[in-house]
Amino acid sequence: PGANWIAVGLGSTSCFGRHRFSRPRQYADYIEWVGKQVDISQHQVKSTNWIPPWFPDKWSRLQTVESKQDIDGDDDDNDEFLADTVMTRLRTKDGLDLEWVKREFGDHRVNAILRGAELALDMKFASLTCAEDNHAGILRLKDSEGFLFSNTIISSIFVELGDL
Repeated sequence: PGANWIAVGLGSTSCFGRHRFSRPRQYADYIEWVGKQVDISQHQVKSTNWIPPWFPDKWSRLQTVESKQDIDGDDDDNDEFLADTVMTRLRTKDGLDLEWVKREFGDHRVNAILRGAELALDMKFASLTCAEDNHAGILRLKDSEGFLFSNTIISSIFVELGDL
């Protein structure tokens, strides 16, 4: 969570400073998009500070974001980032690190996530592992039932997060 990465190519998704963006998924749209980017970049002044036009508008401020607050302090952006992280991490074998959620967003968000995942935990579609007594733990969906019902489980978590 909180990582930045660049992905290139058809349909790829990148993430910078808690903001994701993707390239077109259809081949014809992607070719058109690449052509536009070439045209734009040829008219830009090249310098060490040059930023591709497809980076987020706030890129210059995003490079140093490390705090719990988004660069604008916008709770909607933080909520969107948390929702995106929940959706992405629960669909991986590593799961969602609730200790990270606690550090970044507070105990109330962890509690909401656990309320949303309660049925999945009860039905053994998900597991919660804690390395230490005071560690919030890692929430993981189980293969294959948890992944089969991932949309339902994640939707339940979103409902609980939305109630905050």
